[in-house]
Amino acid sequence: FHHDTYSELQLKIKGVSLSGKSAFITGSGTRIGAASALAFAKAGARAVFLSERTASTLQETRNHIKKWCRNTIVQNFIFDISEGPQRIEEIFTEARKISDGKPIDILVNNAADLGLDPNTKFRTVLQAIRNQGPTIINTTSGAAVIDFAPGLSGYGVSKMAALKLFTYLWYEQ
Repeated sequence: FHHDTYSELQLKIKGVSLSGKSAFITGSGTRIGAASALAFAKAGARAVFLSERTASTLQETRNHIKKWCRNTIVQNFIFDISEGPQRIEEIFTEARKISDGKPIDILVNNAADLGLDPNTKFRTVLQAIRNQGPTIINTTSGAAVIDFAPGLSGYGVSKMAALKLFTYLWYEQ
């Protein structure tokens, strides 16, 4: 597995600045989400908004980002996407307030939801942010495409559904 940024990609995006931008990362308490949040902060994002269901992992991620990027605004949002569009809208409204009223520039859809129909999950997010216009980055994992791994059925199906749903949504826009 690869655990760091790709040097080739870094060269291609050299000069691209995230200065003044904000990023909202779901599932940002651990692994890919936490690494993504740190990467956005290191790339100069003014604000990084972390979200997940677990407070302790979010705090660890926040502390790690603040250690490396002291001037970055970092805010934790503890919630579950299954709380619905009104709750998501409240979260995004709060993030905008923290970001001096500016809309969120980048949404990283990283969280896997094992209990919510993926179509409902992503349409809920899209409905809640429809007027904000962020760039959406959808992450997935090898679990979406491997044949079988014991104990990963819910996670793997969620990631595959996200991959296919975002492909369809891109074409439907």
